[in-house]
Amino acid sequence: MRGIWNRLHKAGFEADRVSEAVDGRRFHGFDWSKRPATSLFYLPCQAADPAGNIFLEFLSGERRPLEPIGWIKKYHREPETLTERAVDDWSDASVDWAKLDAATAAWRNAPKTPGNGNRDFFKLGLSLKAAGLSQSGIEAQLWEEAIFARSPTKRRRQIPSVIRSLKIYKVGQSGKKAA
Repeated sequence: MRGIWNRLHKAGFEADRVSEAVDGRRFHGFDWSKRPATSLFYLPCQAADPAGNIFLEFLSGERRPLEPIGWIKKYHREPETLTERAVDDWSDASVDWAKLDAATAAWRNAPKTPGNGNRDFFKLGLSLKAAGLSQSGIEAQLWEEAIFARSPTKRRRQIPSVIRSLKIYKVGQSGKKAA
């Protein structure tokens, strides 16, 4: 709105009322009581005298009104689909679903006694890695299984630590650290 007012003012339309339009000052007809964006509709469309038109008007034959539907159809893009597979940090091998089911069953059936949750949850992570799950798969599975813990909040906070620790553990029969 301020930009329109500045444009009117620079063109010499300074008078707020017809009675003030003296000494070369011209009446702009702009209603300052209406400041919202809709007040544009209260602006005069054309001056009575064509010399009073200050807004640029392009009348070349190539110009036509915009057709919004055509623009929308032409420039509407479908969202891009993700075709890349997530990068697995550890394994491309297929998942052994029997081992995965056994690991989750062992975790869910483990006694929920104080002091064992950390160890048992880490053992679940090791078992998931041994079943062939990728790092992201292990993390997702740990988030799902945390609700079966005695203290789920502690197990959720433990997930980043389990993932970091699994990076240094070699999966084998003994489950020992990598050399």
